[in-house]
Amino acid sequence: MGHWNAGSFDTVGIYRPTTAEFALSTDNSTVWVNTRFGNPGDIPLVGDWDGRGYTTIGVYRPSDTTFYLSNDNATVTYAIRMGNPGDIPIVGNWSGTGKTTIGVYRPTDTTFYLSNTNT
Repeated sequence: MGHWNAGSFDTVGIYRPTTAEFALSTDNSTVWVNTRFGNPGDIPLVGDWDGRGYTTIGVYRPSDTTFYLSNDNATVTYAIRMGNPGDIPIVGNWSGTGKTTIGVYRPTDTTFYLSNTNT
């Protein structure tokens, strides 16, 4: 779910894990953008990474514990290593600034590790 084109409401998007493709809709019935981003096995994420008011895509790659985030649904804007093997990626507006930032949940110590920046 996201504001893919800064509309006034969220619309659907899907992720195909076998091909690492996102299909995003702006009207909940037709595909607005269909793009390959990341690698098979990555974990899909969405957020407003720069606070511009619309949602874009990203992935977390467990094999290198790195978040790859895009501001244009096509290219990597941010590549941030965070976490340990086995951590679960999470994203949210932790600081109330309007920007979605990264974090991980570590099951081994039941702790959330959050970042207020994507740099």
